[in-house]
Amino acid sequence: MGLPKRLTEKQIKFANLIISEEGRKTNTECAIEAGYEENSAYVSASKLQNPLLYPLVAQYIGRLRAEKIKKYTDDVVQINTGGSCHLNATMLFQALEKMDLDKLDIIIIENVGNLICPVGFDLGEDYKIVMSSVNEGDDKPVKYPPVFIKSDLILLNKMDLLEISDFKLDFFQDKVAELNPTGSIIRFSCKTGKGLRKWIDWILEIEKK
Repeated sequence: MGLPKRLTEKQIKFANLIISEEGRKTNTECAIEAGYEENSAYVSASKLQNPLLYPLVAQYIGRLRAEKIKKYTDDVVQINTGGSCHLNATMLFQALEKMDLDKLDIIIIENVGNLICPVGFDLGEDYKIVMSSVNEGDDKPVKYPPVFIKSDLILLNKMDLLEISDFKLDFFQDKVAELNPTGSIIRFSCKTGKGLRKWIDWILEIEKK
């Protein structure tokens, strides 16, 4: 049974959330700070996250991320990609085996943190969502047009930084509209909570469909 069919039979909506990793330290930067040579930091960081090579490191990273989300819900499963730049159906099947699907109405998958690789792999989601942030710059739609073209919803986070940055909101919104005339944009700040109600309402609305 395919992943979409399995969730459809359970009447569960499935959203694929793609988030840029920019604006925070990358795994390569962390490896450099940990003492790895700059020319081998990327390879070293990838190896450290490979559960077959360093299972304890992978488990620790997964536990930290899961604990952060579990402050808000117990229905969370950490997926380790083993260094891959995107999720695939097999990974999701394994994650679903750990969840009580009868309790859920919607599943939101947070994909690997980049705006390139995950776009080319269809997971059978009902909705594709891309999240960008003010601190990442207003040129994301120009740099990564495919993800903005294919997304049903565009989220713009960290609006609390707008006044102290050179982010041009009109430019960002105009470029998104050029690429995706039917895509909706929701602006909010996770720090202040302003605008989050619209994001929550969107989730509740798709749950009813």
